[in-house]
Amino acid sequence: MVVFDGLFCFNMGCIKACGQKTGHTYHASKLMNYFFVLLLSTLTTLGLTPLLIRLASRLKLVDFPGDRKIHSSPVPRVGGLAMVLGVVPALLLYEGFDQMTTILLAAAGILVGFALADDTIGLGYRTKFLGQGLAALIAILVGKLCAFSLLFCPYAINWPSWLSLPFTLLIILAVTNAINLADGLDGMAGGIMLLVFLCISLIAYTDHNTVITLLAIAFVGALFAFLQFNTYPAVIFMGDTGSQVLGFLAIVLTLALLQSSTTLSPLLPLLLFGVPVLDTAVVIFERIRRRQSPFRGDKNHLHHKMIRLGLSHSEAVLAIYVIQAIFVVSAYYLRFSSPVPILGFFMVAVLFILLPIYLLHEYHFRIRSAVSSTTLNGRHSRSLRSSTFFLLRLGQKTLEYGLPAILFFSAFLPAVVSPFLAASSWCLLGGALLAWCLGGRWPFDLVRITTFLFMPLIFIHCYTGMGGWMNTTLLAWYSGLYILIGFAAVLVHKLTRREQGFHLTPTDFLIVFLFLTVLNWPDPAVQDMQLDVWITLLIIFFFSIEVLIGELRGKCTRLLATLLPGIVVLAFRSLL
Repeated sequence: MVVFDGLFCFNMGCIKACGQKTGHTYHASKLMNYFFVLLLSTLTTLGLTPLLIRLASRLKLVDFPGDRKIHSSPVPRVGGLAMVLGVVPALLLYEGFDQMTTILLAAAGILVGFALADDTIGLGYRTKFLGQGLAALIAILVGKLCAFSLLFCPYAINWPSWLSLPFTLLIILAVTNAINLADGLDGMAGGIMLLVFLCISLIAYTDHNTVITLLAIAFVGALFAFLQFNTYPAVIFMGDTGSQVLGFLAIVLTLALLQSSTTLSPLLPLLLFGVPVLDTAVVIFERIRRRQSPFRGDKNHLHHKMIRLGLSHSEAVLAIYVIQAIFVVSAYYLRFSSPVPILGFFMVAVLFILLPIYLLHEYHFRIRSAVSSTTLNGRHSRSLRSSTFFLLRLGQKTLEYGLPAILFFSAFLPAVVSPFLAASSWCLLGGALLAWCLGGRWPFDLVRITTFLFMPLIFIHCYTGMGGWMNTTLLAWYSGLYILIGFAAVLVHKLTRREQGFHLTPTDFLIVFLFLTVLNWPDPAVQDMQLDVWITLLIIFFFSIEVLIGELRGKCTRLLATLLPGIVVLAFRSLL
């Protein structure tokens, strides 16, 4: 009853807020702009990825198995290209570009060219460094990016320009290659960079740096879309086009943020890029100690050690996510601190989190002798009892009819349908017709796009105002329906024996982390929007749709057909 009352109060609060202006209107408008940038980059990347997968062989963007690689079959290396192209529409629609942003994107474009050449024909490390150096020099010389007082240097001491240039160049090259080397497991580099860009966007937002906030949020959206295809077992890789460009942009944005602020700690990059930088430093040290070339690849990275300790692929990635999340959270809360507490925290994290992993590996400790090869979620293919089967079918049917009912009812909630929502509705209707013609995976992708796009958009529109005809009874039924499908989703998830059904992945940790970040976003407008309840509803809806898709074995044509009436309502409401 507590949950029901909370949801009911939330809906009533939306009605009371309809037509009322608050003192945070401007901030709410800015948040909406950031949300649309996030959404547009996500959708563009989601739409481009399947197309690029089909073109991967023609573009020669395929990663074949090798001695140092874990995958056993060819995988398209188009994720980086999809992300780079995916952020372009969102950035072009924003009118606040300054000279620094243009220069930054031009530098990234040069790096994209070299990275694509590396993904297609392969380049030596000298040529890679050449491309990275050219991009970095453009950012430094043309963009006037410099690091005068970073890492162990007192704030009062500014370096001469001739010394700051090579130091800044070294920092950019080091972080760029550290992220490139971190791309060793499915979802690892993408998840690390999502956490990094999320922290950059949050720090930039609190520092009132609109341009950097926009750029960082755009890549958060692109990375979120990429991880939908890159989570183990991955169907795409980001390639050097992704890892190098993401690393380059992340460190350049960080340095630009430090340069524009006098209060941020110069040691911020040390925490922000904690795991990849530290892992790269340890690996290079080990190679030099063994009298090997520091540029020669091996299997001595942190994720390799975790695998040899007995962790599964997903467990190793999740562990790295958690460690990196600790670093980025500390980067945010220690961003104004002096070097002493930052260095202290860094050493504590190294001694108590990372060092034990390396020591256990050196002494050949194993958590388990072999990773269990049982089915996902530990499910077995034994037959179900008749009573259990009845409950399972009941839960599945509740999801099949309840989820479309929620989307259909939600289409009537906003008082006004924005042009963006209207255009998206019409585009989706056209996409549905195309999906039925093409078949294959297209209906599945369209179902996910529908849910990930329209439910957040509808909730955002509810904040600006709900239809005046909405009464308390209808809203009570609406809230209760979420509780019903949430219960049905849990029931199906626990009772099903499908080996390929819904299962938790490391990406789910990132989603929860993203939601927690939004809930704690330092803006009064966020608190006025009651995002805690909104996010609760979204989590229930997204979890339920994923469980249902798992039960349908990817055959989502009928589910898409039942979801479309809600989209039709939104489309035709825009014409009224």
